[in-house]
Amino acid sequence: MKRRFWYVGKMDELRAAFGGRCVDGPANCAGQLEFSHVKPTGLCGRGRGVAARYHDIKRNPDCYALRCRRHHRRYDDAHWTRLMAESEEAPCQPSPGNAG
Repeated sequence: MKRRFWYVGKMDELRAAFGGRCVDGPANCAGQLEFSHVKPTGLCGRGRGVAARYHDIKRNPDCYALRCRRHHRRYDDAHWTRLMAESEEAPCQPSPGNAG
């Protein structure tokens, strides 16, 4: 349990490093800040665990953007729907180590 809290603190540090605000909204954009994929990394979906997400963001910072929850949902709806229309495969396939 202590380890999870350590990662939660590290995620807060990453949010600060990414500017601490939503890339799509005004400076006072309300809502919890989340990391959204702008490029697939092999780690996708909710519930992958804070540790896996933290390490993926650290390894691939150019593949993520910081968005409030509302803008994250809007981005995902538009972005992934377009990718699915362009490809017969799902745009994000979990790597063998991230399956589950």
